[in-house]
Amino acid sequence: MIVLTCPNCGADLQVSADEQRAHCDHCKSTVLIVDARKEEARIVKAKSMSPEEAAAARRMVKIILWVVGIAVVLPIAATIIVNILVGLVSLIVGIVTIGVAK
Repeated sequence: MIVLTCPNCGADLQVSADEQRAHCDHCKSTVLIVDARKEEARIVKAKSMSPEEAAAARRMVKIILWVVGIAVVLPIAATIIVNILVGLVSLIVGIVTIGVAK
């Protein structure tokens, strides 16, 4: 483990030498680790999203989930409806056929 300093609040960050990101428990910042293998490792603060970017990302995720949901659910619902209709038509044809046969 290597101890680095959070660029946001100055708290100690304990990270392994192969980590590329760390989370500061003190200020809740996520930081990118440029090179933790050297003693003079420096940390660059990760770019955070603006509220507008975060809202746009949430909207995009919702749209993707709706599209995937419709692509999965709609064919299943259509298959069920078609099977019910085919069953009803077969039942009606059977009843009519029995009625005609008598």
